[in-house]
Amino acid sequence: GLVAVMYGPSELTATVNGSSVKILQQTNYPLAEDINFNITLEHPSKFTLSFRKPQWSSKLLLEVNNATIEEDGNYYHVTKNWETNDQLTVTFVYEIEQLEASNGEFYFQRGPLVYAYSIPAKEKVIKTYPDTKFKDYYCFPEEKRYKDLFLTNASNFQFVSENENSASWYDHKTYLLGTMENENKQQPIKLVPMGETVLRKITFPKR
Repeated sequence: GLVAVMYGPSELTATVNGSSVKILQQTNYPLAEDINFNITLEHPSKFTLSFRKPQWSSKLLLEVNNATIEEDGNYYHVTKNWETNDQLTVTFVYEIEQLEASNGEFYFQRGPLVYAYSIPAKEKVIKTYPDTKFKDYYCFPEEKRYKDLFLTNASNFQFVSENENSASWYDHKTYLLGTMENENKQQPIKLVPMGETVLRKITFPKR
């Protein structure tokens, strides 16, 4: 059989039981929780597709017709008589986790993504390159609020997803909304995936 260990938009071609097999992963992962697998075969064949359950997913939800599904530790095994154009959907189960960092502060993770406070920044260009769009620049924070953000028992963050049916990562937005203490007041805070930020604060002290 075949094993899905790494997830993301991709295409695999292999030979199983003497039959050519192509598996297409369609997904906005890691922003999305679900992955659609489209299977194309040279001729029908019975074999097992196995799926790794990552540490940050409490379980996998598998949607497939006429299959036997077995859970074995961190893997789910799906056995069936596969035919061309069969489809299978894997859905991860994410939870917002507040984890302690090595510096004693705390950060937020949901599934494979770590979320951060994006610090508003301004650019200072120090060098340009003729006939290109490339440039060298410094980034400077436009505010100092990030230096005085504290988590409290009232810091309850909720997950928000926008445009999740979009085919583009750039349109599919995810973020966490909650509050943190700043200047002795609870203030609304938005955390975004770390990879979307330029200047950022990831860990926060707790009061």
